[in-house]
Amino acid sequence: MKIGIIGAGNVGGTLGKRWAASGHDIKFGVRAPADKKISTLLAECGARASAGSIAEAAAFGEVIALTTPWDAAKSAIGAAGKLSGKILVDCTNPVALGGNVMAGLAIGHTTSAAEEVARWANGAKVVKAFNTTGADNMANPRYGSDQAVMFIALKPSTPVRCGKPGCWNRWRCCGSRWRSRRVWDGISHSSCSGVKAAADSKRDGTESCNSAARW
Repeated sequence: MKIGIIGAGNVGGTLGKRWAASGHDIKFGVRAPADKKISTLLAECGARASAGSIAEAAAFGEVIALTTPWDAAKSAIGAAGKLSGKILVDCTNPVALGGNVMAGLAIGHTTSAAEEVARWANGAKVVKAFNTTGADNMANPRYGSDQAVMFIALKPSTPVRCGKPGCWNRWRCCGSRWRSRRVWDGISHSSCSGVKAAADSKRDGTESCNSAARW
């Protein structure tokens, strides 16, 4: 799969390395593709990774991951160009900073980050993921014999496979309301057997139910 990653910090860089190691083609979208830090990151990712402008990464990716700090998210989406029909994975957290320390949520009481991202990226299929844990867990999600669990977001109208060969029933099937197929080899697949979905289908443009994804 071709994946465009907007941003190349802790989260974007870590996801890029994991995805490239799993056989996916990566393009980082950054302000300064020739920066030494980006060159170092590309060397760590290997031959499947490259860097370019934000617009180039967005055009490249079948899936786009937004991994910028919240205060840069809107301008990054604006720089990405046309995103209609694209799958956009929103990895941001709407945290306000004051004096370089967390000062609380910038938004989140009457709307959500994903809803704002969906509004800015008009026409994109926005999925919320990779925002509830740190980059260290993304780099190595195993703890002994256990795997870390990541929460992703799916919408009830989105067809998801229940796990039974040939079945794409998005409702109760094989004893489970939600059980979606593996998303990306080596980094995330969902295993939502028996997980209760808290869906809000009224939130237009966002994938807005809670579903557990096991890495």
